[in-house]
Amino acid sequence: MRNIPLLLILLLIINNGCSQDNQSASNWSSLEYDYSNRPVSPQYQYRYTIKIDNKMNGSIRYSFAYDRPAQYVETKNFTIDEERMKLINEAIIHSKVMSEKIESLPTEKIPDGGHIKYFSITLPTDDNQTKLISVPSHPVEEYQQILNNLYDVIDKSVPDDIWKDFEQKKEDYIKSQKD
Repeated sequence: MRNIPLLLILLLIINNGCSQDNQSASNWSSLEYDYSNRPVSPQYQYRYTIKIDNKMNGSIRYSFAYDRPAQYVETKNFTIDEERMKLINEAIIHSKVMSEKIESLPTEKIPDGGHIKYFSITLPTDDNQTKLISVPSHPVEEYQQILNNLYDVIDKSVPDDIWKDFEQKKEDYIKSQKD
């Protein structure tokens, strides 16, 4: 009988800890993920930026060619469902972007070439300002996998039909460059 109050206290402590973790994950205003497939010839470079806010709105800005005019840039908006938003919040917690300072690889260890990924997240502050946390494009190795997991979750938040449309337009553009 004496164990029941102790058990209840323990459960309350655990529940409070879990709710604080969930609260910190959803305590962001917006995030931005930027991907570029460099280095390839400028006409084959593409880039996209995904923006998501804490109200479950998203947008993607896709540039089909690095060296071409704005007619090769397209923006589409989409809505995030609650299940995907929960996955994003969990990936943010797991990535530690809000709780730890993620350092960049030393200059001599940054690979030449390859794709580039940037991530930033905006947090509200107590004085009605915002705080921007940016992740380097080449983080130290201990964070690379968990950040890639976060980026995959963000990529998958964009509806498949938008990705298919962009992929088709990119292929059409590449064909037009070969003609």
